[in-house]
Amino acid sequence: MPEIIYELDILEFKARLLRAEIDLQAMIAENKQRELLGQSMAYTGDDFINLISVHGIDAYNVPCYRG
Repeated sequence: MPEIIYELDILEFKARLLRAEIDLQAMIAENKQRELLGQSMAYTGDDFINLISVHGIDAYNVPCYRG
């Protein structure tokens, strides 16, 4: 049973990574669009780093096998 829980934890973590990647790519696209229009950037470095905590993908949230 611990193996199943571990696999579900990994799957959930991968889903969080994917959501963070989608947000990241959207932020990059918005910044590029604004750059082409001569506007200021919508997102700064802090906004990109904030994705780590927003999506819970820091080193302390990586699933570990407890079996």
